[in-house]
Amino acid sequence: SLLSLRSPHPPHVLFKELQQKYGQTYSLKMGSHQVIIVNHHAHAREVLLKRGRTFAGRPRTVTTDVL
Repeated sequence: SLLSLRSPHPPHVLFKELQQKYGQTYSLKMGSHQVIIVNHHAHAREVLLKRGRTFAGRPRTVTTDVL
């Protein structure tokens, strides 16, 4: 949830901590949006380059603008 993102650490450190707890790919609920976090370069490459059309066009949110 959005509350789990409260941390004194910068976002990249927080996401690394969440990766250690939940694995390299996990989802968070940010307001009314479900957000998928991909923390491994090979998985990010797969999502962005090989399946970009599937994941393109997602709505922008205030939360993602802040992060």
